Amino acid sequence: MSTTFNTLGDGILALDSSKRIRIFNPAAEKIFGYSAKEIIGRDVFTLIEKEFHCKYSEILEAYMEMGAGQPLVGPQEISGLRKDGSFFPMEFVVNIVKMEPSLTKIAIVRDITKRKGIEAELENHRQSLECMVESRTSELRLSMEKLMETNLRLTATNSHRSHFIASISHELRTPLSVILGYANLYKKKYGISAHKDENVYIDNIANAGKHSLNLINGLLDLTKI
Repeated sequence: MSTTFNTLGDGILALDSSKRIRIFNPAAEKIFGYSAKEIIGRDVFTLIEKEFHCKYSEILEAYMEMGAGQPLVGPQEISGLRKDGSFFPMEFVVNIVKMEPSLTKIAIVRDITKRKGIEAELENHRQSLECMVESRTSELRLSMEKLMETNLRLTATNSHRSHFIASISHELRTPLSVILGYANLYKKKYGISAHKDENVYIDNIANAGKHSLNLINGLLDLTKI
C-alpha cells in the first residue's frame, strides 16, 4: 500500500493510535518540506501550527476513535506548518484503512494556498462591486432627491406665477370692460348726432380696449400651459 501512496498527487499521512506518522508519501514531502526519513515517527502536530494544537487535538481525538466501516471524515481546513517555519492553509480528509496489525488513520492532505488566494481575490472583487453599486445607488438616490426638490420648487413657482398673472389680468380686465362698455354705450346713444371727430376718438378707445383685452386673454391662456 505504501507503494500506491507514493504515486498519488495528494499528500498522504498514515497515523498510528499514538498520532505518530508512519507513512509520509513524496507529495507530503513536497508540501511540508520534510523528507519521510525526517518525519516518520514524529507526532502529527509537528505539521500543525502550534497556536491551533488545542483546537485540532480534539478533532484528531475524535478521528482516532473511529472504527472500521465508518464514513470518510472531511474535508477540514487547518493551518499547516512547513519545515522552514512558514504557515499555509491546508485541507485534509481522514479515512480508516485496515493495515496489519491494526486500523490506521489515513490523512489525505492538500495545500490550498492557491485556492485561498483565488477565493480572496474573488471576495475582494465582490466587495469592490458591492461598494460600486452602493456608491452608484447613493448617487442616483441623491440625484432623485434633487430632481424632486427642483420639481417642487418649479411647481410652487408656476403656481405663484399663475396666481399673479390671473390676479393682474383680472385687475386689468375689469376697468377695460368698463371702458369698452361706456364706449359702446356712447356710440349707441350719440353716434349719429356726435361730431365726426368724437366718433373717431370713441372708435380709437374701443379698438385700443379690445386690443388690450385680447392681450390679457392671451396672457391668461399662457398660464394654462
